[in-house]
Amino acid sequence: MGDAILTASLTAKAIYGSNMLLWTPVDLFTRMWGFGGLGRLGHREQKDEWSPRLVDFFQKRNVLPPDAVISAGSVSSACTAGLDFSGGGQMYMWGKIKNKGDEWMYPKPLLDLSGWNVRCMDSGSMQNFCGADDSCISWGHALYGELGYGPTGPKTSSNPKKVEILEGMHVISVACGMAHSMIVVDRTNVGDRLDQLDIYDGESASEGREEPEVKNLVAAKTMKKTAKAFANAKKRKNSKDSSEFEDEEKDGENDSEEDTNGWAEDDK
Repeated sequence: MGDAILTASLTAKAIYGSNMLLWTPVDLFTRMWGFGGLGRLGHREQKDEWSPRLVDFFQKRNVLPPDAVISAGSVSSACTAGLDFSGGGQMYMWGKIKNKGDEWMYPKPLLDLSGWNVRCMDSGSMQNFCGADDSCISWGHALYGELGYGPTGPKTSSNPKKVEILEGMHVISVACGMAHSMIVVDRTNVGDRLDQLDIYDGESASEGREEPEVKNLVAAKTMKKTAKAFANAKKRKNSKDSSEFEDEEKDGENDSEEDTNGWAEDDK
């Protein structure tokens, strides 16, 4: 893609997704190109684009402002647009938005986030995160707790939903990977709440719970082997003692027979 050469003088915003690129140059008109499957390029068709192509939805008054928030994940794209909207504009999305249902072949407003001051956003494989006002909001499909709702919370959410554990915190930035999410928050006035959160030390809670059971199992097996070996040794010893006793009895009987025979010869 030779036309995809971006320089600081021509680019206001640019972000890479999975096999695609979203580019908003200084003229504020959005271009996208790359893999067009699932409508992720917003061109109303699933066609691959080998050079920057204007997204016709974002024209006239509905252009991206200089402080627009843009995001590109594996199967969807998003941005804030519309100079008439305060706080960065209305959030739009296109591509594969929900796990079930049709794809959005062109940008559509995400009405659940209307009126929110969205400062940052990122998308992963099928999860989305954004920081808005004093809340952290996530939605999408997740398998490993990527949405941040906790071990007892829902696994997925079709609509934007607050991450309650971070409610009231000022989210500075967010990042989404293939099977994880990360959030950076301002510690001002919430440092005590952050200190109460669980700390990941490289070992999962399940591993911590299983370790004593494994140790006990190993100890039990060791004791069982030791007891078995002791029993076998005792059994061999008893068998040996019994054999020796039988040999002694045989020797005694032989001696008695010899003595008896000797006495009989003497009597003769």
